[in-house]
Amino acid sequence: MSRIGQATWAAPLHHQPTVISAGVVDHGLRPIERWWLPRVWCLHCYRYEAELVLDGQVYAIKPNYVGIIPPGVEQEYRFGGLSRHTYVHFEMPSGGPSVAVPVMADLGERFAQLAWSLEQAIGDLPVAPMRCHVRVWDVLWELARTTDDLGPGDPRQRRAMSLIERSLDRPLEIHALAREVGISHNQLTRIFRAHLDETVIGYIRRRRVERAVHLLTATDLPIGTIAARVGIPDAHAFNKTVRAIAGRAPRDFRT
Repeated sequence: MSRIGQATWAAPLHHQPTVISAGVVDHGLRPIERWWLPRVWCLHCYRYEAELVLDGQVYAIKPNYVGIIPPGVEQEYRFGGLSRHTYVHFEMPSGGPSVAVPVMADLGERFAQLAWSLEQAIGDLPVAPMRCHVRVWDVLWELARTTDDLGPGDPRQRRAMSLIERSLDRPLEIHALAREVGISHNQLTRIFRAHLDETVIGYIRRRRVERAVHLLTATDLPIGTIAARVGIPDAHAFNKTVRAIAGRAPRDFRT
């Protein structure tokens, strides 16, 4: 398992986790505990002070800290007394793009909400396991947001991509998009070319077509309605754009 920088791991968060075990447990009856879990990831919410050694690297544990440990990493806890924490052990398929998640994160005021979400997931595990898996997945993505790197690319590019994704049904002006991200039109264009090898306009067109193809194949919405929902309400332009990028006319996805 690779570490990104000093305090993050590379995690395949584009795969949904499968929760194997979860609960609230007491540790610290022994001053030192050692663990080695070859198959599962560990997610812990801490409410005490201690030390954690991972493959020889020492990390402080404090109240309101949350930690993530990948499979196969040697763990040594150094407790100062009875220590109670919430834990989730889960599996994730390997492969695909990686996302940086923190080895240890101080959530401060955000800790209570995240801990509550995990407690809900614990209750869901025996009665609604899929809901449990999804809750934990959501928590992992929230933790990924505490790092400096949500994956490949530039943070401003990812911000722009997020804004685009929420606005595909509306006209998108590149100058306005760049202004929202806090950079110039030219800077935004350079960032997209450097990391995606396409222009901002090209990316928007591609995402509109990808969403259109999904709606064409997964719904029975009229083609005109789908065209409007992806921001290309003109029938001729919609047909031309889909054909150019997807290689087929919109109606061909319905046969």
